[in-house]
Amino acid sequence: MLYCFVRGIAFCGVIIFLIGYVFSGKASAVEKESVMVSNISSDRFTVSWANAARQTGMLKYGTTPLLGDAVYDDYGKGHEGTMHYITITGLKPDTTYYYDTVSGEKVDDNGARHYTAGTGPSLAPSIGSDIVYGRVF
Repeated sequence: MLYCFVRGIAFCGVIIFLIGYVFSGKASAVEKESVMVSNISSDRFTVSWANAARQTGMLKYGTTPLLGDAVYDDYGKGHEGTMHYITITGLKPDTTYYYDTVSGEKVDDNGARHYTAGTGPSLAPSIGSDIVYGRVF
């Protein structure tokens, strides 16, 4: 109690809140690390996340919050793991997509807001570019 008095009432309140949170069982509901988006191009992107337990992984996605499409873990539909990498391909350039992650039976819809990611623009090849060639000594 002396420590709480020395450090301040606010610090003591945070400690009491955290102890109550852990003992209430709510802390165990947090089982997924942050969702990451990578490998963004004009027609694809990859979503990855980690779980505390081995589970299957899937994404529900679409161009509207109604979603509508689904794709499974890059390792295969039945793969159970703690790391999930899911690449969505065949997408439209320069478009925002909404998605939810699914770990086992649990759907994470980002607090009813859905996660979002966007594809990049189409990049046309350069016409008339100079090709450099030669030897390096």
